[in-house]
Amino acid sequence: MPPTVKWTIAPDFVRVAAFGDATRDDIVAAITGATRNPRFVRGMGLLVDGRALTAADGERLSPNALRERTDGIAGLGFGRCALVASERAPDPALERETIRAPAQSYGLPTAVFSDSGSAERWLAGRSRH
Repeated sequence: MPPTVKWTIAPDFVRVAAFGDATRDDIVAAITGATRNPRFVRGMGLLVDGRALTAADGERLSPNALRERTDGIAGLGFGRCALVASERAPDPALERETIRAPAQSYGLPTAVFSDSGSAERWLAGRSRH
């Protein structure tokens, strides 16, 4: 599958969906493009759906690999970031901890989810704009 990244703007957040073997640069370019849209408001949430991303070996990306592909977006004006990965944390207690813990390299609160509905609720519940 060729790399594809699409973005849309919802009322409280920007949704970026990445497919195939989209690279970090592809994803960051889409995120940056969304911030140039007149409907973007600083402090909006960012939802990055990476469930359809694949690694070089054809396997789905882990939550940590998805984080690596979207690292460095803190300076673009988002208030929070929700990553949707294809796999869940192995232990529910670890998943809750992951959701609460901000990724230090992001500089903004970041959570990992296995479904987009939970990610959307998390973003809408604490929008900063």
